[in-house]
Amino acid sequence: MNLEYFSNFLDYTPISLIIIVALLFPIIKGLILGFSASSIKKETEALEVDITFIVAVLLGLYYGKSMFSKYEQGVFNIIDKLFPKSVSEFLDGKPKVTYIVLLIIFITIIYQVIMFILEIINRNILYPVLDVIGESIKNRSFFFKRFLGAILNIPKGICYAVIISVLFNIISIINVSDKFNEYVNKSKVYNIINEEVIFPVSNSSFAKELPNILDNSLSIDIVKDGKLLPIPSFDTNEIIYFNGTTLEEGIKSNDEMDDFSIELASKYTNSLEKSKAFYNWISKNIEYDKEKANALSKDKYKVKSGAIEAYETRTGVCFDYSCLFTAFCIENNIMVRIVTGEGYSGVKWVNHAWNQVYIEEEKRWINVDTTFGKAGNYFDSESFSIDHRGDKIVGQW
Repeated sequence: MNLEYFSNFLDYTPISLIIIVALLFPIIKGLILGFSASSIKKETEALEVDITFIVAVLLGLYYGKSMFSKYEQGVFNIIDKLFPKSVSEFLDGKPKVTYIVLLIIFITIIYQVIMFILEIINRNILYPVLDVIGESIKNRSFFFKRFLGAILNIPKGICYAVIISVLFNIISIINVSDKFNEYVNKSKVYNIINEEVIFPVSNSSFAKELPNILDNSLSIDIVKDGKLLPIPSFDTNEIIYFNGTTLEEGIKSNDEMDDFSIELASKYTNSLEKSKAFYNWISKNIEYDKEKANALSKDKYKVKSGAIEAYETRTGVCFDYSCLFTAFCIENNIMVRIVTGEGYSGVKWVNHAWNQVYIEEEKRWINVDTTFGKAGNYFDSESFSIDHRGDKIVGQW
């Protein structure tokens, strides 16, 4: 084991340093002060509070996210009934604020229930055992007590590190600042804790179907006068490549696709119902291709992308999903857009693509994300902005 090994998961970004300090602080404190038999109950109770808080937060995220995404309209109806009119009016049209309020309620309820159960266990089982342990080490050496103090504070250090990471995760979702998100994305420590602990535990079975979108699953190259431009302006003289493919190539369809989309839409009479049918079919039948996402990060011009590829292989990344939805809409005379921006993967904000479709009978555009479709309602969802941002319309048909 050498320094190169540790460099794989350590860095010196502010986010990582804060998490590391949170991890080491109680351990160093325990090493300095040592173990005290008289404080064993107090330390145990403090650890229980820390662990209970983490469990409450993770379970709150688990159930809160599931309820908010799958039963969005029902959540707003409950808020209208339970909260004063002034509160419900304030939350109306603010899905991020509503989501945070919902999380706080869930976390508080879960925390209180767990603490009540622990109180019963402590009085009847744990405290008698701790009294025996305290007596058995009362006369041990001071160095032993210091060592024991450090060891017993390791769980507390881990709890602190997870709590700080959960806080950073929530702040990242809220999107406080681009600089903060940049620090978060670069922090190896934060991303390890999120990917290995928070994301798997806090996501319900519905959310685990959400693709863990990779940073390079969508790339945009802008070429003008034969030169690659660093900043896209999307003017008419530029050639835009998405994952090595132009939009015109990406949205191409074939006879089989056209016939299929027409048949799929034939059961419905308006653009809302038809586009919802396209959304449901693509979300259910197209699987997110992580291997393709990795391949795109190495050489995107050697990887096939677009609607035909997604339809024939039943796999793709976000650009392929968006192209397929677009091709279906075009063939059925429904106005549609491809939009690029960022989506929240559960760990961090990454490049992403989705659609907007025009509902003729309602005279309005709505957001549609077929890539995220397995995770909940992403068809005209009021909470769409929680995990989508920076939308830029790159094509309209």
